[in-house]
Amino acid sequence: MSEQIYITNNGKQIMFDYDSDCGCLCTFPYNNELMGNKLSKNTIINLALLGAGIAIAANKPDSMIKQQSYDNKIYYLPNCVPKWIRDEIERVIKLDDTEDEIYD
Repeated sequence: MSEQIYITNNGKQIMFDYDSDCGCLCTFPYNNELMGNKLSKNTIINLALLGAGIAIAANKPDSMIKQQSYDNKIYYLPNCVPKWIRDEIERVIKLDDTEDEIYD
């Protein structure tokens, strides 16, 4: 599966880490449209993480967390977003690994 690299106005490069439990958004929104225009909880979490990563890169880039990883020029989601934000995204969405409900 190919992955999109999102580049912000200040040159930060953000993408989903292949080794994380998060999926990527490389097929968004195309596959969701094929599924009747519905989103899973995991897709909503990934959209929230991407939005947080881009907003932090634009507004407070020094608070992004850089991992020793494949390419030191790229910030990898979800871990480049501060843990408290990741925790809040999961708390608000109340992700249960046994569920994969689809939201209209």
